[in-house]
Amino acid sequence: MLYATLHTPVLPNIAVVRRFPGDVPLAALEAEARLIASNPYGLGRCLMMPKVPGARPLWRANPEAPPVAVAPDAVDAAALATWLADEMSVRENPLDQPGWHLGAIRFDGFTYVSMVMNHLYGAGRDLMISIWGDWRNQAPLGGGANGNGHRVPEPRPLSVAAEHDIGEEFVDLLKRIRTGTVGLARLATQSLPGPQRRRPHGEATMLRRPLSALIDRDASRGKPSTRRVAVIATIKSEAWEEAAARHGGTGPALQVAVTANLLREARRARGGDTFRPLRIIIPVDLTDRSVESAPDATMDSPELTSAEVVISGGLPVHGDLAEVKETCRRAVQEARAEVAATGRVPVAPGIVDAMRLLPDALTVRAAISVHGRFDGAVSVMGGLLPQMASLGDYASDEVFPIAFPLGSDLSVTTGLCDDILTFGIVADPSRLGAGPSLRERFERELDRWDIAAEVW
Repeated sequence: MLYATLHTPVLPNIAVVRRFPGDVPLAALEAEARLIASNPYGLGRCLMMPKVPGARPLWRANPEAPPVAVAPDAVDAAALATWLADEMSVRENPLDQPGWHLGAIRFDGFTYVSMVMNHLYGAGRDLMISIWGDWRNQAPLGGGANGNGHRVPEPRPLSVAAEHDIGEEFVDLLKRIRTGTVGLARLATQSLPGPQRRRPHGEATMLRRPLSALIDRDASRGKPSTRRVAVIATIKSEAWEEAAARHGGTGPALQVAVTANLLREARRARGGDTFRPLRIIIPVDLTDRSVESAPDATMDSPELTSAEVVISGGLPVHGDLAEVKETCRRAVQEARAEVAATGRVPVAPGIVDAMRLLPDALTVRAAISVHGRFDGAVSVMGGLLPQMASLGDYASDEVFPIAFPLGSDLSVTTGLCDDILTFGIVADPSRLGAGPSLRERFERELDRWDIAAEVW
């Protein structure tokens, strides 16, 4: 993630946009930024590069809040769309500085507040807990007071380092070499002739899938840009579910179908092969939510995997969702089965471990290429934390969680705020081709499904 941030067009970010009635003053925004920065388990940390070559960067506490970026008031919807695109195009670099920021703009009697952060800080619900969880109002043992009088947890030695430890960095390098060597040996063993090559979840079997996808690439996609465009929208959750039921599907199946149609339209607009199959990646959270989450966010969560949904290409389809529903169900089941069979995420440990022996540049290039085989991404966040609607004394109307496309064309994310379904859509404009804007395409797509929405 860090190397991709520093050296590639990929923007490995996630974001949350909130809409508040009236005016949220700068002082309130700055107080929110200071509160967020006070928690070293969440965004109150940054990375420091190791002094030992080959060792991993380490987190260190960084209570410095980045400046709040308040834009001039938007005069129309086009200006709001430009601001949103600008916010989503910021390259958040957590190396020796905050890898996140708050931005705000006022439009039509509302204040829109964006928070964009590097994906390194965490993923999904665990990251929401680390930013908006109970730590804001509790006083954990050993915590220190922040500028607002709240007490926050102190960093654990293994999660946030205070300074360079050369000995620890050497140990980390040796672990990397050992892990890579073991992974390479495991991969070589399972690649030899014999029954192990036919194991459904073996290294050799799983390696064929991304390799075959790399060979079969969509030449019309071209090189990714460093710019992003975005759309946020609200839909009554009851209306969304009713529309899905009318077509024999579920809400998530309808979200996948809408995403597929946006991808089909983009492929046709840029002159690509419209009949190529579509590959859509769906994060699958395996966390037992009956167990209290840890307060620190991490990218190494063993409870998060992904499912690959393959859908036929062609022109946009608006109709029976039964096939999409079944395809999604089967893909999620297969993803869960892979985790159960290997006992580990990622589900190809030999391949991933062996790559630790490669220079970072080659590893990142391989990872981006493999992830780039996906045309789009779909994230279903479900019910959002009620605390996310609050900013000091101000309460928002809607909260929009947003995931970024990591090498794919676009990403569609939904969250649930009471009875409102919120959409956050981010796309690489170089992949959309000529024609209507992303907002216009999304509005037209919803019209085809007879769904009323408020879109910005």
